[in-house]
Amino acid sequence: MSVMIKRQIRILGIDDGPFSFGQEKTVVIGVVMRANGYMEGVLKREIDIDGNNSTDVIIDMISKTRHRDQIRVIMIDGIALGGFNVVDIDRIYVEENIPVMTVTREKPDFETIMSTLRMKFTDWEERWNKIKDN
Repeated sequence: MSVMIKRQIRILGIDDGPFSFGQEKTVVIGVVMRANGYMEGVLKREIDIDGNNSTDVIIDMISKTRHRDQIRVIMIDGIALGGFNVVDIDRIYVEENIPVMTVTREKPDFETIMSTLRMKFTDWEERWNKIKDN
């Protein structure tokens, strides 16, 4: 299936930086790109590793960029950043009115994800619901 995308559409791509689980924080980078490959801007914030602030940080990143009104799609590398700092893509869409999609290279192992969440987090059900619903 072939999809036509306007060459001048602005896409915000978001991913976390490398980190070790001994760290408290890691960076989140957003890149505003045109579909033709032209980079228009780079945005940088920090999130807590295994925290709960990725959604708030992404909303802040979007709302404060001068490119806000040009962004037509948000693409996030996975549903969680900084370990299990799960992104609420529905909330981002509701608050920013921009479609959000998550992209992964391989199909996630949902059984292992749920098992890890149950072992590590008291709020595992809330995190799991954000993952399974998106």
